[in-house]
Amino acid sequence: MSTSLATNTNFTRSNLCLADLSSQMTKFWEAEELPKVVGPSNNGFLTKHPIEEHFIENTYRLDSGRFVVRLPLIDTPDCLGNSYYMAKKRLLNLENRFQKQPELKERYNEFIDEYKQLGHLSESQLLSSPNYLPHHPVVKEQSESTKLRVVFDASCPTSSGYSVNNIQMVGPCIQDSLFNILLRFRHYKYALSGDIEKQYRQILVNELDRDLQVILWREDEHLPIRALTLNTVTYGFASASFLAARCLWQLGEECNDPNIKAVMQNDFYCDDLLTGSDTESELLHIQTEISKCLNAGCFNLRKYRSNSPKLLIQKTLTLTIIWH
Repeated sequence: MSTSLATNTNFTRSNLCLADLSSQMTKFWEAEELPKVVGPSNNGFLTKHPIEEHFIENTYRLDSGRFVVRLPLIDTPDCLGNSYYMAKKRLLNLENRFQKQPELKERYNEFIDEYKQLGHLSESQLLSSPNYLPHHPVVKEQSESTKLRVVFDASCPTSSGYSVNNIQMVGPCIQDSLFNILLRFRHYKYALSGDIEKQYRQILVNELDRDLQVILWREDEHLPIRALTLNTVTYGFASASFLAARCLWQLGEECNDPNIKAVMQNDFYCDDLLTGSDTESELLHIQTEISKCLNAGCFNLRKYRSNSPKLLIQKTLTLTIIWH
């Protein structure tokens, strides 16, 4: 007589391994946390970089607090060849474009004139043979302030094949990643954004290096071509981004308030501030102290955006008082 076994289909079988449950839960919570800020002050990589040594040894401040830096060169400028003819050719091509776009010519003249009025460039008094930079316009119609920006081509090779960017250190990125900044920014109840006005041009270049940043210009094609020396950190130079970020970092180092120091060193992406707080009073404190900290280095924070009516009203009153 044979017996058959009935199969029970009313239960579910599962296997569970508890041996590594603790470590798995730890990894889960770490993945859910906001990214931790890792900057030059807490991982030490910057102090080992030659561009940091160069910055410390060659940077000083004027009585006004303004930074004066030297270009971090990895080779002597002797390797640069003739740059005049290429710079002149590019200027003539630009003037041909002006004939077809008179509005562009007007904006370009206004830009160069403002550059001069602010002391950011001057008539060249150099006796040695300088490095001439070609330049061209970048137009952004959606910009609130500067519709046209002149970009200086420091990557243009000279007759020797080397450009001024070839002999500069670039430097590491010492600001936090945009992803981390935006993630923290979205975490706050009250947000604050702003940008630094003409950030690069608030930093002077030592006179010893200004012969590497000379341009050719004239307001009209019937006038003689002039040589103009750029006196500040120049947009388009390989080291410009590091030098600007390092000056902001230094201002943060000099701040006595640890919270404001953290904002200065971790919540700027290039010249844009993205930060916030869970209370309006703290947000107003951050805005006030960050402005003071930046003013100590002759930087001006502007174009404020916030979801805090209290901060925007206070800022409007402040601007009104200053204006009158």
